[in-house]
Amino acid sequence: MQLKNYLTRTRGIVTISPGMGEINKRRASSLHFLLILLVIAFPILTAVSISQNLIKITYASMAGDAIILASLVLTRMGHTTIPSYLVPFGLLAVNATILFYGQGTYDISMLGLPITIAIGGLLLGKRSALALSGLSIICFGGIYWAEARGLTPNIGDFKRHVSIIDLIVGLVLLITTAVFIYYVMSSLSGSLASIQEHEQALQKANGD
Repeated sequence: MQLKNYLTRTRGIVTISPGMGEINKRRASSLHFLLILLVIAFPILTAVSISQNLIKITYASMAGDAIILASLVLTRMGHTTIPSYLVPFGLLAVNATILFYGQGTYDISMLGLPITIAIGGLLLGKRSALALSGLSIICFGGIYWAEARGLTPNIGDFKRHVSIIDLIVGLVLLITTAVFIYYVMSSLSGSLASIQEHEQALQKANGD
C-alpha cells in the first residue's frame, strides 16, 4: 500500500505534458521510481569497485552513475523518451564493460543482462525487449568467446574453467527472460487496449 501511495506521489513529481496519455503517465512514473532505485544502488557498486581498486570497472560504474543522473533530471523535467532508451541500452553497455574487465561469464554482473531486458520491455515494450535480448546474447557470446581464448583481462584465472556449458546456461537464461517479458508485455498491451476501447465506448455513450 505504501509503495502504491509513493507511485501516486511520483506521478505528481514528474512534469507531465498535457497531451500525454494515461499509459505514458504511468510509464513516466515507473521510470522515475526505477531511477530513484538506481540512484541508490549504482553508487554502492561504484564504491565497491573503488575499494577493490578496480580502475576500469570503476570508470564503467561511474558512466552508469552519469547515465542514471542525467536520465533522472530529464525525467523530472518531463522528457521521458530519451531516458526510456538511455537507461536500458546504456546500462547494457556498462554491464558488458564490467563483464569484460571483470570475471567474464563468472562475474555476478551477469545478473544485469536479464535485468536490462526486463527494464527495456517494461519501459519500451516487447520489441525493445527482443532487441535488448539480441544485444545481450551478442555481448555474452562475445565475452565467452574472448574469455575462452584468453583475450579478456580477467581478474583471476578463469580461462581453464570456461566450457560450453557456461555458454549454454547463459543463453538459456537470456532467451527464457526474453520470451517471458515478451509474453507479459503482449498480455499487458492487449489488456490496456481492451480497457481503452471500453473507456472510449463509455465516453461515447455518455456523450450521446
